[in-house]
Amino acid sequence: MARVAVAQSVPQCVHTTTNYTNVAADISGPADSCRDQAACLDVHVDSSTCVTATESGTSYLYCRVCILWSDARNCPKDVTATVDHVCAGDEVFYPGFISNAGAAPVMGVTNKTTGWRAYSADRYCQWARWTSTQVTTDVVFTVKDGTGSCLRGFVCVSTDDADDVDHCQGTSCGSLYANLIANAWKNAPLDADGILAVGNFYYGTDAYYSLVGWAQLAGIPASKISFATTPYDVVYANLNQYKVLYVPSDAYNTWGGITIELNDALISIKSKIKDFVNVRGGSMIVLTQAGFTNRYDPSTGRTISTSFSFLPTPFTYVPGDFYDATITSEMTKYSPYSTNA
Repeated sequence: MARVAVAQSVPQCVHTTTNYTNVAADISGPADSCRDQAACLDVHVDSSTCVTATESGTSYLYCRVCILWSDARNCPKDVTATVDHVCAGDEVFYPGFISNAGAAPVMGVTNKTTGWRAYSADRYCQWARWTSTQVTTDVVFTVKDGTGSCLRGFVCVSTDDADDVDHCQGTSCGSLYANLIANAWKNAPLDADGILAVGNFYYGTDAYYSLVGWAQLAGIPASKISFATTPYDVVYANLNQYKVLYVPSDAYNTWGGITIELNDALISIKSKIKDFVNVRGGSMIVLTQAGFTNRYDPSTGRTISTSFSFLPTPFTYVPGDFYDATITSEMTKYSPYSTNA
């Protein structure tokens, strides 16, 4: 995804990215990994394409944003060959595909092009737009190469203790978490089954009640949930047999949630979790880990944070309170009736 900033008063210029961080790509073969594509793809924006147009009563600045690929930075792909296909975003990403200046975004349209050739003459373009108050906008492309199939899977990481009492249990929050679990289940590998839930989950606790309730609303019986309640259960679990890995809020925020010991066990299998999501195409839902931000480490005598440290790239977690929430357009794609009530 490229985030492009364009001023409303546009000087005539052509932008091509030059401040790259070089990464090691394959020596040869298809551009079928993030590293390969980072070495192959360039962004191209020509301000002479920018025009002002009105759509549905609102004035927008429209500009054409393009990508191209070449061998300028050790791209492994032979430039005499073609990349399998390129698309404008995907079927669900907001704001959708804009076909031309003055057009409205259309969801579910990818404008797929197969056999994508190298260099600027064959650059692939779509339109982006800004209102007079916007500084940036999102522009999304999908590039697929190689013989492998696109993976399934659905991942949601939340910093909210949504499973706590009187938060988003049951149908609260417009059934947001029931809908997220339904999407995680639907998009998981077809040959897998069940949810692996890592936490205390004592019967009747808020963490237990929330997960079971959400799953049942999603059409998933409680019998499909396996509870990993000890570090041994976590370390020796066969993740690949499950559709969904579920991590509740930490036990400091939600009764029955994940403990430090269980979180440390997840950290110890970080590579397995990475493969479960990135190779297997498994789904994962994670709730807040605010309680793990300030832990005393007796081995060093220092305070450390292990929040979300089982993810491939751990988050830098900064705790903070919020008193209201904004429903994003992306959220409505998965939970159309959610509100900020």
